[in-house]
Amino acid sequence: MFVIDVSGSNEYEPLDCESLFTFFLSRVPELDVISLSVQGIPLGLNAAQLVEQSLTVDAGDFNTLKYTGGGQAARIDNFGMGYIRRFAARDLNYHHSLRARSGFLYNYDQAPNGSREYHESQNVHSTLVIPVYSERHKDWKVRVLLHSETDNKKFCRQLTSQNEIFRRELRYLYLELMDRFETHLNPYHLDKSRVHPKAIQALQMLAEGYSTKVIASKLHLTEQGVEYHFKMLRDRLNARNRTHLVSLAYRFGLI
Repeated sequence: MFVIDVSGSNEYEPLDCESLFTFFLSRVPELDVISLSVQGIPLGLNAAQLVEQSLTVDAGDFNTLKYTGGGQAARIDNFGMGYIRRFAARDLNYHHSLRARSGFLYNYDQAPNGSREYHESQNVHSTLVIPVYSERHKDWKVRVLLHSETDNKKFCRQLTSQNEIFRRELRYLYLELMDRFETHLNPYHLDKSRVHPKAIQALQMLAEGYSTKVIASKLHLTEQGVEYHFKMLRDRLNARNRTHLVSLAYRFGLI
């Protein structure tokens, strides 16, 4: 549909996140957008991995920024989690969102049975997916989701009529978010305060060459508990194996 050019620099002073989203939506009011989310996603992540990550309780909203107008945040959050649980793993739209190089509207013809009815029951009739790649970030991208109560045909007409201003304002929004919230959006950045202390200890001992059995004994955990911590960390860092996990942990300052 279109590609957002994010080259160049930002001319504006960054504001708080909600103000940025509110200003962006005020610039394109005819689009009838009710919800906007921006998420940092590792390149190469597959749909099953992203679904599992999204359903992980302790992941929360890490590497995601959201805005929903009209006091509808709880409704949209519930809609999103319901969609992830019921449809995402089987939805070609969801798979496409991980490899697309340009924006596209959610296509119900490529969705699993029941998806259209679910969207309509939640009064979310259109979803615009926009991947944003930048030379600045070699191993992750940003995915922008806009939800609207307007049907696809009307939403597409609205988007076409505001195409030029929409591209410009989205570019400004992206640059503002990178100025202020890049660390939050970066899926490879983990704040130690958001990771269980036992997981950090286990990771440090793994880097020192200890076996799972010894780590479990020293930390008073079961071996299954140690494996759980390692799996959570691998998922969060998109690590291929334990060796890769340790390498990423050093890279991002976890140990």
